Amino acid sequence: MKPEHKKFIRENISEKSIPEIARELGLKERKIKRFLEKEDISAAKASKENAELKREERAAGNKWFKKDKYSRSSEILIFCMIFLMAFAIRFVYLSQIKTNPFFVPFYHGLDDYLYDNWALSIANGNVLGNEIFYGLPLYPYFLGFLYFLFGHNIFIAKTVQIFIGSISCGLVYVIGRKVFNRAIGMIAAIILTFFSMAIFFEGFLVSASLAIFLYLLVVLALLSIADNSTYLKWALAGFLIGLSSLASASILVFLPFAAIWALRFFKGTHRKKIIVSLLVLFSACLAAIAPVTIRNYVVGKDFVPVTAHSGITFYAGNNPMAEGSFNLPRSVGTSVVDSKENARIVAERVAKRKLKPSEISKFWFDQGVMFIKNEPGKYAKLALSKMFLFWNAREIPDILPMTFFKKYSPILKLPLVSFAFISPLALFGIFLCLRTGRKEVVLLLFFVLSIFLSTVIYFVNSRYKLVAVPFISIFSAATIYWLYNRIKEKKFKALVFSAIGIFALGVLMNIKMLEFNLAQSHNNLAIALKRKGMQEEAIAEYQKAIKINPNYDSPYFNLGLLYLERGDYEKAIDNFNEALRINPDFIKAHNKIGIAYIKMGERDKALSHWRRSLALDPEQEDIKRLLGQNR
Repeated sequence: MKPEHKKFIRENISEKSIPEIARELGLKERKIKRFLEKEDISAAKASKENAELKREERAAGNKWFKKDKYSRSSEILIFCMIFLMAFAIRFVYLSQIKTNPFFVPFYHGLDDYLYDNWALSIANGNVLGNEIFYGLPLYPYFLGFLYFLFGHNIFIAKTVQIFIGSISCGLVYVIGRKVFNRAIGMIAAIILTFFSMAIFFEGFLVSASLAIFLYLLVVLALLSIADNSTYLKWALAGFLIGLSSLASASILVFLPFAAIWALRFFKGTHRKKIIVSLLVLFSACLAAIAPVTIRNYVVGKDFVPVTAHSGITFYAGNNPMAEGSFNLPRSVGTSVVDSKENARIVAERVAKRKLKPSEISKFWFDQGVMFIKNEPGKYAKLALSKMFLFWNAREIPDILPMTFFKKYSPILKLPLVSFAFISPLALFGIFLCLRTGRKEVVLLLFFVLSIFLSTVIYFVNSRYKLVAVPFISIFSAATIYWLYNRIKEKKFKALVFSAIGIFALGVLMNIKMLEFNLAQSHNNLAIALKRKGMQEEAIAEYQKAIKINPNYDSPYFNLGLLYLERGDYEKAIDNFNEALRINPDFIKAHNKIGIAYIKMGERDKALSHWRRSLALDPEQEDIKRLLGQNR
């Protein structure tokens, strides 16, 4: 045996098994065993392992990492019980909301409508698509596959979605047990099972549940590497990271943390092997993303790695008006469809030429960077606000606020688990775990940190925070378990000080940081009611939205559309004018008021508005035709 082999064995026998060392050195196991017997290292190994275990237990103040004795059948039983409990409450919720106005995606500006139409196009045979992706593609392709199998059945699609969400609750148990112990795993699974925001968003056609499921698989793959590192496992983890990024791009921020984790905790491994392992990880990640990049280039002749909306999304969280959540200038709009089109119009107006999707995205990204450079003090305050918002207990609405949705679901009225409950517990649990230094715990900490940073880079809302909740739940469960043991051991002094600290965190995290009104929710409800033919009820909801926020242009515009369809052109013009008073560059309002004026016989006024619209967006072929027809 070579001297370097002997040195490697001495340095690593306390951390690696004999088969692992044999594989890495290319030696026979019996040869290593003979060397250990000769050197009497086995006893030293046992001593070091016991000392390490005791150190970890002391550091955690608890026997968090003591291996539970369990059988495979009992683990399967626990997993199934968690799954059934999670599926039951989610299915009841889904049944309750089936008849409400929001169950079917209804408004072209909302994410669920975008995904629904995208998926329908895929299911109908337009698999490749016609333009560069504007949005992360994995979820609409997943949804399109369901539509292909079952037809355009929203209830079945959402049932599959809650099925995946219920599996995720079971996976949280598995991860909690692997990182800590069985009790913590079960508490974490129960937290996610009854977490109100998880149940709420699984009732929408959005990517959150799929992203959470894939994130959990990534962590399980990396935990498997922690037990036994092989190139195949690194490749699987990398591929899952790449696949996950097509549903939620925040996971890409985890890649440098994965490299740090590997270099820190696999330092006993030959440096060449760990470098190769990381190259395998990154290569597999790129392999998962590459088909999307190639597809974008084939379709649009433009290099867009995944999606062309990242620039405007970055600017939405980093601009002079930003407060931490989604915030765009009125000229760009707030809906997905409007902001896409208006972002192009503004960028091309500045550039004075037609731009590729990648150039439009870069334009808005540069606008955000310019704000950061020009106003570093304001940005520092904004970044700090986003950091607090991530842990803040209050809902940051997305699509529709859960508080507004409660009227349609008795389940949501129950005292379910909320962010107000888990946030202070998770922060305290993270503080406790910082002292352990175990690679499994550090992996979980890095994962939460990466989601936190990626959210702060862009902007914060409840849906973006949701992907962190399964992992935050594990740290919350660790705190509950730690407090239980303080009670059990009658360490009341530690218990009191801990309770005070958690209470203080709870108060801090419940501070109201942003003001949100329900004007947009009433506007969206009106759109849904109008679609159902309930015009008078829709008018009442539009008027509620206007009363709440008189400077909100959308309900005026939508009222104008309703009256235009009714043939009440005077009321239509009045409402379109109100929308234009608030937003003079509202292109659609200029277009529609022009139609109303034509119906009224006021041709000159119509032409004036259409010319203004065309000046704002010269690419409108339909407006060019209208102007040509009415010369």
